Amino acid sequence: MGGGSIYPLPAMLPGALVGERLGADNGAVSSRPRPPDDDDDDAAMTPRRPSERAQLRAALALEEAGELQEAARLFEYVGEHAQAASLRLEHAETLRDEQQRLAVLREGCARNPATSEQGQALHRALGEALLRVAEGLDGGARKRALVLEAAQALEAGQRGGEAGRLYEGLSLLSRAARAYADAGEIDRLEAVHQALDERERVERAMLALEREVETAIAQGRRLFALELLREQQREQSRTQRAPRPALAAAQAELERRSLRELGFGLVLRERETSSRVRVVARTRLRLGRGPHCELVVEGAALSREHAELALHEGEIVVRDLGSRAGTFLDGRALAPGDDVVIEPEAGLQELALGIAAAFELLRIPAAPRPSVLLRPRGPLRAWTLFLPRGGLLWSAPERVWPIALELVDDHVRLSVASDTQIVLSGEPLGAGAAIELLLHDRLRIEPPRGPAFELEVTAD
Repeated sequence: MGGGSIYPLPAMLPGALVGERLGADNGAVSSRPRPPDDDDDDAAMTPRRPSERAQLRAALALEEAGELQEAARLFEYVGEHAQAASLRLEHAETLRDEQQRLAVLREGCARNPATSEQGQALHRALGEALLRVAEGLDGGARKRALVLEAAQALEAGQRGGEAGRLYEGLSLLSRAARAYADAGEIDRLEAVHQALDERERVERAMLALEREVETAIAQGRRLFALELLREQQREQSRTQRAPRPALAAAQAELERRSLRELGFGLVLRERETSSRVRVVARTRLRLGRGPHCELVVEGAALSREHAELALHEGEIVVRDLGSRAGTFLDGRALAPGDDVVIEPEAGLQELALGIAAAFELLRIPAAPRPSVLLRPRGPLRAWTLFLPRGGLLWSAPERVWPIALELVDDHVRLSVASDTQIVLSGEPLGAGAAIELLLHDRLRIEPPRGPAFELEVTAD
């Protein structure tokens, strides 16, 4: 049925077919609209060019011969859209294959506007065909696309109520309101307007939340930002709303950059010099071969968890964790499970893990909170600072910085004196600010006395 090219007119048809269609008058009545002849009054008001008359005669001949699709294309070419839509619909009804029928209806609706009864019927048929195909799908983007196309076709076919319900199911409320208004379904229109008002309210609230979270992160109030995001996540789960992409991305970034892992590094730059220190702000610091230890030490003779420093009754103790090679403090063997207090007056001590590894160990004598520095023996090794209850930042036994660190809800908070300025990522935070640190933070600390210095947070 009509599989040839659209334009121009095919090879000249036999004159007998044209004459039979145009000359015969046997009184039969057709359900299709009859295109005007040149003798009609309307045709006389808008006379056709010879080429159009030829195309029209050819279309009539093709219709008479049963070539409905080719005839429809020629009727479309000369602007007879009502007749073309009727033929398109008739042709589609002869097809058993749903995909072929869909292709014919789509082409017909694309070429013929829904400005006549026949055009509207064609669009309604397309909408119904699309819904039949969509019903056989489980879901996903393809089904949603088919339902949307069906809603548009039904709306053009003057079935606004059905189109509105489809739009609602797709959460396209503005389109649903338009369809209900055209269909005169006032109750549904009012319900959709209420839903639109609620959506606008939620949208304003989400935009305000995005700005609040962004400001809190920039000001170093990362715990507050994370609590806002988690509360929003709980609300989304309760209401089954889709997650807001910007908020979900902010939460993922905060969690990715948090310092809740084994430890973190700090790089401090002052004038032309720089120093590094590794910080463990936990109540225990394990040493061993295991990758989960806060301080991983290589050596086949070492245990996975060999020894640890821990806070016990307000003091920092060292204990052996049942190692095979033993743990020694200044040459003294530690019994497994025994707690040996690291005294502030002891000065620099040696902590040995069997014969495979040795560390320099120093309890900070003047620190108001117990803290310990330790590093592997050897030249140019960086210190690790153990702060089980927080405290001042020491990068070496002789170097303390005007910064305090503490563990708050599994996050590390940095604070300074009330007369010290902090600049975070180029943005001044004001004097005496406190921030929850994230990986890759860059800060500038400006104390009232002494040189300013920069601090960068690293993974280790």
